[in-house]
Amino acid sequence: MSRPARAEPPNVWTGGGAGILIRRGAALCAGFALLLAGCIALGRLGAVGVPLPDWMTARPDCDGRCPLGLRPGWTDIDEAAALLAAHPWAKHVHYTRGLELDTGYLRWEWTGAQPAGIDAGQPGSVYIQRGFVQWVDIATTLPFATFWQMLGPPDSGRVHPLSGMPARVFQVVTYDRALLALRTEILCPADRARYWRAPVVVRFNSPDESFVMRRADAEPWAGVSLGACA
Repeated sequence: MSRPARAEPPNVWTGGGAGILIRRGAALCAGFALLLAGCIALGRLGAVGVPLPDWMTARPDCDGRCPLGLRPGWTDIDEAAALLAAHPWAKHVHYTRGLELDTGYLRWEWTGAQPAGIDAGQPGSVYIQRGFVQWVDIATTLPFATFWQMLGPPDSGRVHPLSGMPARVFQVVTYDRALLALRTEILCPADRARYWRAPVVVRFNSPDESFVMRRADAEPWAGVSLGACA
């Protein structure tokens, strides 16, 4: 049996407001039993073989993922500043000091030489804690569906409402073994298309579990409930 032209991630909607989406999905899938079975199989298998971009892959020479040469948990503030200042993708590097000693943020703009998929309109960011890189944030133009196909279902996640207008929710999911967290913002009223098409901010985490994600804010992955936003 041939694969559908576009492999869509599985339906993970649960909780408040999901009934409408489930009914709509059932109506759209009526008569397409084989396609539905393929979607379910995809969800069970996780990633479908879509490769990660080169700038996101683990590198043997740095024992992990090292975006722009930065190794969370190992690179110190002076080395990080020097790496960014010399990197062909980065310009206008600046440091904002935090309230604690040797704590703050390194931020930079993109030169235009960065790879496709990185959002050139959003600055990159490094969080420094006790003099060392704890995480690196890079905004992408890639939708959450693409990362699902690259990484499979996450280990944990949480959805938070955001204040202000337009109404929207903020999702964070983590891949603990990969030391990655993905953040998306989804406009309300949320639907399946908006959920999967939301662009992702990638966070490269330190191996220090205390910085991977605050466990009080994380729950084992069991689908997404958008509550009143759905």
